[in-house]
Amino acid sequence: MSITNFRFPYEMTEAMVRRAQEGGQASIRGISKGRPEGRDQARAQMFEKQVIKEMAPHALRFVKTMEDLPTQHIIVFEKVDNPQTKRNRMI
Repeated sequence: MSITNFRFPYEMTEAMVRRAQEGGQASIRGISKGRPEGRDQARAQMFEKQVIKEMAPHALRFVKTMEDLPTQHIIVFEKVDNPQTKRNRMI
């Protein structure tokens, strides 16, 4: 699931970022439903790219994607002070 599945994704993310301290982390979790054998790597990469794209307008920097769980992937972001600096550090 992508953040766009929420009713007001931009406003929700803005409110979370505004309340977070610099250096604070936020994570987005994706679940590979119906795949008991594990995560579909191609779908996981598409999900990661989409979430990073959706987080671009916010004062967040992509940190990592955790792939330790067989049917989930967790994308971690960190709040940065200057959104321009954040864009330069995105992948």
